[in-house]
Amino acid sequence: MASRVEIILVPDLRSSATNAVGLLHSRTGLEVLLLDFPETLEDEVNRLAKYQITYGELIRRIKQKRILPEPLESWTYTAEPILKALPRLKLIRPELEICCYTPGELPFSAMESATKVARLAFRVRATGKVDTDEWREAIASSLTLSSESLDLEVPRLALRGRRRDAACLAGLNAFRLERRIAEYWDLATVRSADPFYYRTPLEILLSLSSRREVSDEELSMLALAHVEYVYRYVLRSRDRDEAHNRWIEEKIFRAKKHHTL
Repeated sequence: MASRVEIILVPDLRSSATNAVGLLHSRTGLEVLLLDFPETLEDEVNRLAKYQITYGELIRRIKQKRILPEPLESWTYTAEPILKALPRLKLIRPELEICCYTPGELPFSAMESATKVARLAFRVRATGKVDTDEWREAIASSLTLSSESLDLEVPRLALRGRRRDAACLAGLNAFRLERRIAEYWDLATVRSADPFYYRTPLEILLSLSSRREVSDEELSMLALAHVEYVYRYVLRSRDRDEAHNRWIEEKIFRAKKHHTL
């Protein structure tokens, strides 16, 4: 049988993580599950999958060992549905190997990048002005971090999953990941846990900047849109899913409806 890897693109929403769990349960012949969690979590995650510890105990150990930065809720919001599904998945497939493939320091570096952008967003909120040079520097730093992490992730994925039937959870970089690891499997595909996902303004800015030079006008427009997304939707909603859904309804669907009138 030909080896294959299905990379499941999971946007940073709880509903998307729940959809990803459904896709994993529907897979037949799955031999290895590659999770985009820090490699420093692998032992604890496997103990959870084998019913050796509870989800609550896992979270306590993460906090005690400082494996992830605080507040931990920003990570567990999307990780929880996947983590809680592992014991049943392992029960159904006892031979399933579970691997965590991202660098252990990535969550801390990513937190620093997010903090930089948050500070810039606050400044825009206060002044109404976008310093394009500072925004460009912050975006470039985030993209460099992503690229360096990918360089470390690819060998680990190849070592742990190559030539086997694998499912690999990934974020919005799923297509870049697929291009890098395709040579290690007979078949490599990408499937989205949320086929109708709309990228946020910041995600659009990062995606565009990774492919080409973004003009000052484009950057300012997307930075302002990001600030509005954070202050009008994220901070005024119960969680990320509600914020994203409200934003889609008001900014995407209503705009399309108005355009067709």
